[in-house]
Amino acid sequence: MAVSKRFPTDHHGALLPPPAFLAAAPGLSGTALEEAIDRAVEELLILQQDAWISLATDGELRRRYRAGGESARACDPAAEAAFIFAHGPMTPKLCLPRREGASGTADGETIRRLLEMGVRYIQIDGSAYTPLVHKAGREAIRAAGGDPDARLAEHIAADAAVLGALRPEEGVKLVLCLHDRHDAATAPLAKDLDPAAAERLFHGVGANRFLFDCGGAGAHDFAFLSLLPAEADAVLGLFDAHAAQLPDPDDLVALIDGAAAVIDTDRLSLSPRHALTVGAGGSPEAAWDRQKEVLDYLLDVATRAWGIDF
Repeated sequence: MAVSKRFPTDHHGALLPPPAFLAAAPGLSGTALEEAIDRAVEELLILQQDAWISLATDGELRRRYRAGGESARACDPAAEAAFIFAHGPMTPKLCLPRREGASGTADGETIRRLLEMGVRYIQIDGSAYTPLVHKAGREAIRAAGGDPDARLAEHIAADAAVLGALRPEEGVKLVLCLHDRHDAATAPLAKDLDPAAAERLFHGVGANRFLFDCGGAGAHDFAFLSLLPAEADAVLGLFDAHAAQLPDPDDLVALIDGAAAVIDTDRLSLSPRHALTVGAGGSPEAAWDRQKEVLDYLLDVATRAWGIDF
């Protein structure tokens, strides 16, 4: 089947840096550190391009390593975008950090600045929504005396005020990431959604693409995809990149076929369940090789599932 995107694979944005960078970074500062980050990001861009990941990030290296580990909010996403624009044909994907203590997740000022640069793919950390649309999370909020519906409405209103005004921008994908990318043990969101709450989120927030943690290989119910707006895409996180063994590709193809029975295949993409940095262990060399293996695995599964011929 023909697809409207260059390749139907994605990832969360955070990537492991090359082993040489990890070895050198603790002793670097200032210009030397900036140059080392540039070289590391160039390697990551090649890694993504080789795997046909057309939505490239800098692995979030600048926000993790610049200036001795400043917080993500102290890093300028425009610098990430500018470097990607300058180093090849790949489309920059900017993953904006969570806004701690704020209603909603979207930062309108940052988004408008990125759009002015020509960025057309912006991913927003929507993990604050997880307990508000997850059955177990909603029950926990009620047990503590809170009102999950009131909190959900407050968050949606805050984000919609920003994202709703940007949706008419031609060609912009505004992606809400509904994984908890910092916790690989989080219960799969898509397996325990409250349908009414999820539908309010999907239709109210102003995003046109959603990134889900669907859990690992096994029995799945993709009925929740029918709750999405007709124009919205879904990225399915269907495997744990740090499991001892990656699933049989044919098992994931069967899951994608199951999702395609609910919404058109052209609206679907595949990703790992969580950021590739989550749970990374072992030697830097082994972790780097595993990251490449996962990206190659994405390519293999996608070529089978979507029938793409090179």
